[in-house]
Amino acid sequence: MEDPKDVETGVMVVSSINTQKEKTLRNARSRVRTLFYLQAFGQVLSIGGVLAVQMMQTSLNVEGRVGAITITTAFLVTIFMCLFVCPVLLHRLQPTTTLILSEFSLLLFCASNFCPRLEVLLPGAIFFGIGRALFVPSYSMLIIKLTMHCARYSTSQDQAHYFDQFQSKYYSINEGVQIVGNGLTYGIFYGTYQPPNSDASTSILSTNNFTSAASSLYQYCGKNDCQDEAIIQQSLHQYVPPSKTSVYIFIMSTVLLNALAIIIHCTIFPGIGVFSHKLTKISQNVSRKLLFSNGEDREPNHVIEDCNISEPESNTSQASKSTESCNASTDESAADGLTSEIEPDVGKYLQKNADRRKSKETSGYWSSIMRTFRFMISKRAMLLGFPAVHTGMLVGFVFADLTRAYASCVAGVQMTGAFALTFGVAGMVSSWIYGKILPFFGRVPLFSVACTAEIAFYALCYFWNPNPDAIYIIFVIFIGIGCVNGMIRQNVIAAYTIHFTENKTVALTVFNTAYVGGMGFQYGLSTFTCVSTKLIVQVIFTVLGILFYAVAEMMRNSKDKCKNTDG
Repeated sequence: MEDPKDVETGVMVVSSINTQKEKTLRNARSRVRTLFYLQAFGQVLSIGGVLAVQMMQTSLNVEGRVGAITITTAFLVTIFMCLFVCPVLLHRLQPTTTLILSEFSLLLFCASNFCPRLEVLLPGAIFFGIGRALFVPSYSMLIIKLTMHCARYSTSQDQAHYFDQFQSKYYSINEGVQIVGNGLTYGIFYGTYQPPNSDASTSILSTNNFTSAASSLYQYCGKNDCQDEAIIQQSLHQYVPPSKTSVYIFIMSTVLLNALAIIIHCTIFPGIGVFSHKLTKISQNVSRKLLFSNGEDREPNHVIEDCNISEPESNTSQASKSTESCNASTDESAADGLTSEIEPDVGKYLQKNADRRKSKETSGYWSSIMRTFRFMISKRAMLLGFPAVHTGMLVGFVFADLTRAYASCVAGVQMTGAFALTFGVAGMVSSWIYGKILPFFGRVPLFSVACTAEIAFYALCYFWNPNPDAIYIIFVIFIGIGCVNGMIRQNVIAAYTIHFTENKTVALTVFNTAYVGGMGFQYGLSTFTCVSTKLIVQVIFTVLGILFYAVAEMMRNSKDKCKNTDG
C-alpha cells in the first residue's frame, strides 16, 4: 500500500512540472507575439509612408494630371500582378523574400517623387503596383507561420483561434496606418507652411487666414473641379507648397520610413540570413526546457521545426506554399548529403522526384489561375463583385478627389493631412462599433444604412458651395465617409467569406482584385472628368452595389433553405 505522503509528494511534483511546462509555453507564445508586433511595426512604417505619398499625388502632382495618371497605372499593374505574377513568385520565393522585395519596390515609388515628371513617375508606379500586390499575401503567409507556432505552444487553443486573433490585430493596425501616414503629411506641410504674402506666424487653423467671402477661384473647387490647367495655374499654391523644401522633406521622410521598415524586417523578423532563425531558437528553447522539467538531462533529439507544424484548414492554400518550400529545401539538402554516399541509381531516383515536384508546382500554378477565373465568372462572385468594386471606388474617391477638390482646393495643401487623418480615425471607430452592434442588427440592414449614408454625403459634396469660411463642412464629409467606409468594407469582406466558406482564399483574392480595380477606375476617371460627374457615377455604383448585394444574399438564403429542407 502506497504511503499517502508519497502520493501527495508525487502530486506536488506533477503539479510543479505542469506549472513549469505552462510557464515555458506561455513565454514562448509571448515571444512569438513580440515578433508579430515588431513585424507589424515595420508594416506601419512602410505602408504609412507610401499611403501618405499616394494620398497627396493628385495635389502635389496636379499639373498635367500626372498624379492621377501615375496612380491609375500603379493599380493596373497591381491587378496584373495579383492575377498572373504573384502566384509564381509566391511559389518560388519565401514570403520573407517577397515581403522585402515588396517594401523595396514601395521605397522606389516614394523616391521617384523627387522628380515629379511623368517619365520618372511611371516607372515608380510600376514599382508601386509590384509592391502593393506582393505585400498582402506575403504578410498573410508570415502571419500563418506565426499562428502555427502559437498553436504548437498551446495546450488549450488551436491554430484557428490564433489566426483570428492575429488577423483582427492586423486589420486594426492596418487602419492605424492611415493615421500615421496622414499625421506625417499634416505635420510636415503644416509645420513648414508660410501663407503667400502674409505673416508666417499666423495660425493656419484659424478661418481668419482666409477671406471672409469666397474668391472667384473657389467656384472651381468641389463638384466644379475639372482640373482645368488655366484654373490650376491661378491657384497652384493651394495644391503645391510654395517652398519645394517642404515637399523634399516629405518625400525624404517617406523614403526613410520604408528603409527603416526594410531594416526591421531583414534583421528582426522575419529576418534574412543569420537573422532568420528566431522561431527555430524559440522551438529549441521550448524543447530543452520541457525535457529538463521532465528530469532528462540529455540534449533534445528533436526540435519543433517550421516544416512539422500542421496547417489550418481554412488557409490551406496559403500555408501550403510555405510548407512546400520548406519540404523542397529539406529534400534538396537530403539529396546533397546522400548522393555522395549512396548508389548512383538512388541519386537518379532523388533527381526524378525533384523534377516531378517542379512539374507539379507548374501545373499547380496554372490550375490555380484557371480556378480563380472560373470563380470570377460564377453567379454569386459576379454579383458580389459590384459591392467590392464600389468599396474600392469609395476609397479611391477619398484619395483622388476629396483630398484635391475639397481639402487642398479650399483649405490649402497644408490642411489635407488633417482632413485625411479624421477619415482614418473615423474608420477605426466605426469598424469597432460595427463589430459590437452586428449581432443585434445583422449585416444586410447595416450595409443598407451605410450605403444610404454614403449617398447622403455625396449629395452634400454635390450641393455644397465651397467656402473657406465653412471648412468644418469638409471635416464633416471626411468623418462621415470614413465611418461609412469602416462599415462597408468589413461587410463586403464578411460576405465573401460567408458566401464562399469552402473557397475563402480564392474569394478574398478576387475581392482584392475587384477592390483595387475600383480604386484604379476612380483615379482613371480623374484624368478626364469633373468631380460632379464622378459623384453621379459614385451614386450609381452605390445603388448597384446595394441591389446586387441583396440579390446575392437572397440566392444564399434560398440555397440554405433548400439544404435544410433536404436535411
